[in-house]
Amino acid sequence: EHEHEHDKHTDEHNAYNSEAFAPESVSVVMLGLKHRVTALQLQYQINQSKKEPLMAILPGMALAELWQIMGNVESLLLGLSGLIVICALIGLATMLLATMRERYQEIAVLRTIGAGPFTLLLLIQIEAMLLTIFSAALSLGLVAGLMSALKPWLSSTYGLFLSSPLFGQSSAIIILLILGCTYLVSLFPAVVAYKRGLHAGLNTN
Repeated sequence: EHEHEHDKHTDEHNAYNSEAFAPESVSVVMLGLKHRVTALQLQYQINQSKKEPLMAILPGMALAELWQIMGNVESLLLGLSGLIVICALIGLATMLLATMRERYQEIAVLRTIGAGPFTLLLLIQIEAMLLTIFSAALSLGLVAGLMSALKPWLSSTYGLFLSSPLFGQSSAIIILLILGCTYLVSLFPAVVAYKRGLHAGLNTN
């Protein structure tokens, strides 16, 4: 009985390894070498072979080159983001300065009801900071929504899995730096409002 079961398993194993399951073509072969020194030599010999259209790739080197390219792309995107932030800060300062002339009477009214020059300076800075905080929150919300919407499509189409946290330490540092730059940029319009508030009156011509 044991021999019969053994013959049965042998027949099933042979049926599984029959020619019906033999692959029609081989596209990838993974080789393991005993000596790492010969890897580059073997790669060169395979790539230089003219008998068959073969190509040898070292996975470690290929991944290192891929991450280097991704690092360069990430640096480029960070540089573009920095330029966008600088342009946005310049636009914020220009907008505040452009609206100062229209706010002269408003500043005069505030001075009349007892607001000091430092209060005017603080109001302009708070306005700039609130605009920046709202913009940062809106940007984070849009990015989070896009990542949630595109994550299934990217994983199914390109095999990319987005798992890095959006609200991490690096994001917090970047937002704090932007807020600090906003504070510095808003100083000039705030100083203009401060000087205007020193001698503001209700009659502004």
